[in-house]
Amino acid sequence: MTQIDELVQKMLDLDEDTLKAQLGIRAQAIAQDTTARSASLESLEDALSATPRGSSLDTADVDFGDRLFKRLNLKSYNLMCGELFDDKEIQNQLQTAFKESVGKGAGFLTPVLAANLALAYPVAVIIAAMIIKTISSATAETICEVWNEKLPDEKDLPESKEKAAATSIS
Repeated sequence: MTQIDELVQKMLDLDEDTLKAQLGIRAQAIAQDTTARSASLESLEDALSATPRGSSLDTADVDFGDRLFKRLNLKSYNLMCGELFDDKEIQNQLQTAFKESVGKGAGFLTPVLAANLALAYPVAVIIAAMIIKTISSATAETICEVWNEKLPDEKDLPESKEKAAATSIS
C-alpha cells in the first residue's frame, strides 16, 4: 500500500467536521509556510495523529475548511465530470479504481486533483477523501450523477455571494 493510499484510508475513517477542520488547518499552514515540509504528506500524517475530534474542534477551522471544500469540490467536479477530458479516460480510470474500493478511488483522485488544480498533496488528499465520502453511496457508473446532486448551488458559494454583493453595489 502506498503512502497516499494509507493516508486516504485514515482520512476516510474521520468524520466530516474533522476533515473540514483538517482541511482548514492544512490550507492555512501551507499558505503561511510554503516550505517543502508544510506541503508534504509527512506533515499531514503527523497532523492526523494529533487531530482533535468532536467538540474539541475549532469552529473557525471547520468553517474555513467547509468554505474551501465547497469551492474545490465544484472545481473538482468540473474537472472530473466536465468536458475537459473529452475521451473520458480519467473518468473511466476513477470508476475502475472506485469499483475496487473507495480507498483506491480516493487514492487515484488525489494526484489528479493535485496536478490539475495546483493543490498541495496534503490538501488534495483531504479533498479526495471528502469527495469520496460524499459520493460513496454511488455505484461507479453513477459517480458524476450522484456527485452533481450533492454539489451546492453556485449561488451558495462564498465567492458567488461576494460577486452578487459587488454587482448590487454598482
